[in-house]
Amino acid sequence: MFDFIRTWILSIVAMSLITAIVVNIVPKGRSRTMTGFVCSLVTIILLVSPIMRIDTTALAQNTRLFDLDVTLPTAELEARQDQLLQSIIQEQTAAYIWDKAQAIGEENLVFTVETVPLEDGTPVPHGVRIDGTVSGNGQRELSRYITDTLGIPADRQHWSIPNEE
Repeated sequence: MFDFIRTWILSIVAMSLITAIVVNIVPKGRSRTMTGFVCSLVTIILLVSPIMRIDTTALAQNTRLFDLDVTLPTAELEARQDQLLQSIIQEQTAAYIWDKAQAIGEENLVFTVETVPLEDGTPVPHGVRIDGTVSGNGQRELSRYITDTLGIPADRQHWSIPNEE
């Protein structure tokens, strides 16, 4: 690669020197103008000759490899973003339920929210596991709140510790 660039630059320098010498040797007038014009064309051809030698097949393959390198991290990033969104929704939903439990006097509860993705991939609350002790009235009120507010029916609410009355 460096040899090619070296040869290319040397040929441009050599042509420039030849052009300067030839133009100064040729007598003034129309022949000097034509000589300068021809030498300029040859110099321009030398300048663009590397472009003519580009291997388009190799360039296309390298471009495709570059595209793959960009898409892999993007897919990884999207998966990471989906996991983060799921975690946020689970934590926020558990916090909403915990706030309601605090409001009705049930303080010793831990909530674990399960999510499922919608068709577009957005996770939504699907079920909840409630660990801890709760009074009978507290369980009914909390269960109603979870069903009415979050849309999680009683059959997807799993109470892991027996109720205390």
